[in-house]
Amino acid sequence: MKKSRGGGPVPISDIVTILAKQLGKRLSDQERVEALWEKGAGAKRVAHAKVSAFEGGVLTVDVDNSGSLYELTLEKEKIFEKLKKLFQKETLREIRFQLKVGKWQKR
Repeated sequence: MKKSRGGGPVPISDIVTILAKQLGKRLSDQERVEALWEKGAGAKRVAHAKVSAFEGGVLTVDVDNSGSLYELTLEKEKIFEKLKKLFQKETLREIRFQLKVGKWQKR
């Protein structure tokens, strides 16, 4: 992971967004929502949860185990407030977490 000028790590989602802007390419809506999720939720949460859908202001997130689902549920308000600030173009009304049973596909 690239280091920022302040010395701390820079999230990969920030790097992808910057590169996309520099290259004059637009991220697809799904990629943009995923990048915002990664930035707002943090690396620890992203390791066990991925965006499933974003429709009508509802962000649906698949979670790979019940322990992570419980943690996310406890921190839902905090995550929601952080993400709400990041979602400038779209209106974020709600986050829904759901346990995704079966083979978990890491990206």
